[in-house]
Amino acid sequence: MQQLQATVTIPVPEGKTLIDNVDLKEIKDEIVHGKTWSLMEFKRNCCFNRHKTWVLDNILYAFRDEIEYKDGKGWCIFSKGRGSSYQIRAEKACDWMEENFDRIDWNAKIPK
Repeated sequence: MQQLQATVTIPVPEGKTLIDNVDLKEIKDEIVHGKTWSLMEFKRNCCFNRHKTWVLDNILYAFRDEIEYKDGKGWCIFSKGRGSSYQIRAEKACDWMEENFDRIDWNAKIPK
């Protein structure tokens, strides 16, 4: 079998940079590492900006036993009521969402 060896030059457009996947992952990890989010930031970054009620019903309450922060485990400190906010550990939330994406009913409707 014949083999052909060629050198090809591909110009990189100005303002663009090639980056290794490993470096890209490190950059992405740094964006959320050590960060906390509000419920609004979580829904915007991880839930396609779904309605707050949808996120509460279909993710936070539905998986509360897995995600509630207690004894050093979990990633969501739930609101204790009016005037109290949800506190979400961004990196752990992103990891959990990636691992459990298919378990979430993304077609669920908000109850009327």
